[in-house]
Amino acid sequence: MYIDMIPFMERDWPESNPQEYTRVVLVSNCSTKSDCTMSESQEHDHVYGKIDSILAYKKEVDVSTILDPVPSPDSNKLQAPKVLMDGAPGIGKTTLTLNACKEWAENRLFKQYDLVLLVPLRQASLREAKDIEEFLPGDDQDLKTKVVQYIQKNNGENIAFIFDGYDELSYDQRRRSDSLFMKIFHGKKLIKCAIWITSQPYTSNELKEAPSIINRHIEVLGFNKEQIYSCIRKRIKQI
Repeated sequence: MYIDMIPFMERDWPESNPQEYTRVVLVSNCSTKSDCTMSESQEHDHVYGKIDSILAYKKEVDVSTILDPVPSPDSNKLQAPKVLMDGAPGIGKTTLTLNACKEWAENRLFKQYDLVLLVPLRQASLREAKDIEEFLPGDDQDLKTKVVQYIQKNNGENIAFIFDGYDELSYDQRRRSDSLFMKIFHGKKLIKCAIWITSQPYTSNELKEAPSIINRHIEVLGFNKEQIYSCIRKRIKQI
């Protein structure tokens, strides 16, 4: 079943490629806490943001692989990814998620998923949402009902939620368990879904303390100077 969510999205975006928006590196595929913890020497040199020397420790990865399945620590099977993506403020996390959803809606990215749903947590109503329908934008009630029924029927399988802005939650909200976001995150609801969470570093450390939930950690680097100049030149030529 392919759920057409394009009516919910802006149609006048320019043609784009996710790799134009930022660079991402794989910190680890985490199955245990030790896998997620860097050595003391790595921690000393680990800087979020624009420091390219970080690549000495981490592998730059293609955006298209972010939501690939992750090996299960208990078997040879694959499991749904629970991705933490962190990076400095303004580094491009939100822009990347917006563009990734656009690319999915145009059937050019994350084709293995029937639905990729962006949930911007900076919206108070979404942080406090109790029902799936509250996550769905637009006014087409019939479409919303069909989407909710499909998600529930499959317990989230082949569905990916992108929760953008974990750092937007207050201290108390990050410790509550009654919101739909927290129930999905902690595996109490829609246990077969994929999850992609973005956060600034000061709150992402909390998520890295939950290795039983987070099984892939990706960091946003942003662009180096040459890439910035190249992008500006390309855009000027299009004007």
